[in-house]
Amino acid sequence: MASFSAIQNEGFTVISNSLLRYYPSLKISETEAMLLLQLESFKQEKKFFPSDNNLSERMNLSPIEISQLIQNLIDKNLIELGQKRDGEGRITNFYDLNHLYQKLDALIDEREASYQDQGYYYVNGGRLASAGVTFKY
Repeated sequence: MASFSAIQNEGFTVISNSLLRYYPSLKISETEAMLLLQLESFKQEKKFFPSDNNLSERMNLSPIEISQLIQNLIDKNLIELGQKRDGEGRITNFYDLNHLYQKLDALIDEREASYQDQGYYYVNGGRLASAGVTFKY
C-alpha cells in the first residue's frame, strides 16, 4: 500500500471549482470534463502538449478516442491548438485552455447578474446575502 508520502511525491493539481460546478452548462460530458482536467494537470507539470497516448494512459481510453474528444472540445470552442517558438527558434505545440476559462467567466457573470436581478448581492468572498440573510453556495 502506498504511503501518503508516496502520494505527495506524485503531486497535486489545482483545478477550478467553476469547471467542476459548471461543466454541464458547457454542454460537455463527464469524459470531456475529465480530459480538460487531465490537460490542466499536464499543463501544471509544464507538459503543454501531452500525446494522445499519454492522455489515454490516464483515462482508460484509446488514443483514437482521445483524439476524437480533443476534436470535440475544439469544435465546441473550449480549447485551441497553439504554436510558439522555443528559445532555440523551434516551433512547439500546446493546448490553449483560455477559451474554456473565458466561457466559465461568462457563466459566473450570468449567474451573478441573475442573482442581482432577484435582489441578492455578494458579501465576504462571494457569499450570497439578501435582507440580512447570508447564503453559502
